[in-house]
Amino acid sequence: IGQDSTTAPPSGIDSVAAGTKPLPLAQAIALTRSNSPQTIAARGAEQANQAALRAAYGSFLPSLSGSVGATHPFTGAKGGTTYVNQNGETVVVQGDRWVYSNGYSLNAQLLSLDRFPNLRAAKADVQAAQQNTISQSYCVALSVEQEFFAAIAAHESEDAARTQLAEALQQLDASRRSVVAGAAIASDSLTATVQVANARVSILTAQNDRRDANAAITRLTGSTLPLSAALNDPAILALDTIQVDSAAVVARALVSPVVEQARAQLTSASARRQAARAQYFP
Repeated sequence: IGQDSTTAPPSGIDSVAAGTKPLPLAQAIALTRSNSPQTIAARGAEQANQAALRAAYGSFLPSLSGSVGATHPFTGAKGGTTYVNQNGETVVVQGDRWVYSNGYSLNAQLLSLDRFPNLRAAKADVQAAQQNTISQSYCVALSVEQEFFAAIAAHESEDAARTQLAEALQQLDASRRSVVAGAAIASDSLTATVQVANARVSILTAQNDRRDANAAITRLTGSTLPLSAALNDPAILALDTIQVDSAAVVARALVSPVVEQARAQLTSASARRQAARAQYFP
């Protein structure tokens, strides 16, 4: 059995994050909430519903219209001309003179019973849109957090695989020395060789998983530059688990953004049903 001069790859060089910009978790969440198509669409829907609410308020205001006109009759005579109108009256039209007119009108509908249900429905739509914006904000934040911690987990798996490779290389060297000394058989050395190969495969797998997570972070944040999870983020290092009981979990779930969004949508649908019935009012 020949000698193998391969050693463990240096762990001090981070080849996966080379050429990328390390990004802390808080900044990744902020960029995702700002650039995500889901949150942008939710904010657009909220603005559209707010415009509809302003239109519902505007329906209570009176309408004001005005008109301005000018005419220049051409009588063919400077002194003017006369004619008899349809009422039998004699009208004198001055020649070569401009005649100006103006007017305005103010219209107001005193009672319209369908305006109030429409106003309540518009308010409910705005609240539903706001809850949808909050829900989408939490959803995209959860997505980027999952990819962020997946990158950290892959980095830790890579460190564990490197330790496994170093131990496998030592075991391979010891097996070869034992075979040369006649204290072991060739299969022992082959077993150690397989362990070395498995450790290298584990390193490559962890690196690939981390690259996938970093690519997902770049996509979710909408960045034009390649990003990577900041492994030395103080917020992550100081993060600890929260001990809660089942009752606290249920209480939190009942006020979660998804549940609040469903409640707002139910209220909006109920208000829209009342507004649809209001069109039958006299």
